[in-house]
Amino acid sequence: MSRVLSFPLVFGLSCCILNVSSSNLNVTTPVSNSSYPLMTWYGDLPGDYNPDVVPADDTVNCGIYILDLGHFSERLMKYEIEFYLHCDWVDRRLAKESLLPDRAHQIWFPRNDSGEPIRIWTPTVQFNMAKDVEESGEYLYGRWDGTVTTFIKYTLTSKCHMALGAYPLDVQNCALGINLL
Repeated sequence: MSRVLSFPLVFGLSCCILNVSSSNLNVTTPVSNSSYPLMTWYGDLPGDYNPDVVPADDTVNCGIYILDLGHFSERLMKYEIEFYLHCDWVDRRLAKESLLPDRAHQIWFPRNDSGEPIRIWTPTVQFNMAKDVEESGEYLYGRWDGTVTTFIKYTLTSKCHMALGAYPLDVQNCALGINLL
């Protein structure tokens, strides 16, 4: 099932309006927390865990932190954006009652020999009308109840039809479509 997020951006303002076009996709902006909880390692995944199988509850909660809007090109009708995409979901197959005493802590998933997190199910992210997509710095952790959280930093260029007739008092509305598959 494909879910689409649309992020119209109003240039010159540091705000983001989120439109959702799916009944089972919640969009929230995570609240920053200055205190970092203690970390616990998850250990081995359950033997029958298959990362290619979508969890029974396929609701994915997402939010974005916009870091930078810049390099607007009225000639090429495009702009650049840099942001963190934060998503979380519940995968009951990863619930681990033995970690219940640590329920307030972040539970980090183990890494393979090359330093990458082990493979668990994560939604596939695609961007509409975007090119030069750079992904960096993925953080993946969970909680004892099977909640999984990921933060990924993206930098990309997106198209935007800019109406400049009222320049310099114009307002541009540009949508950044994000598909979660």
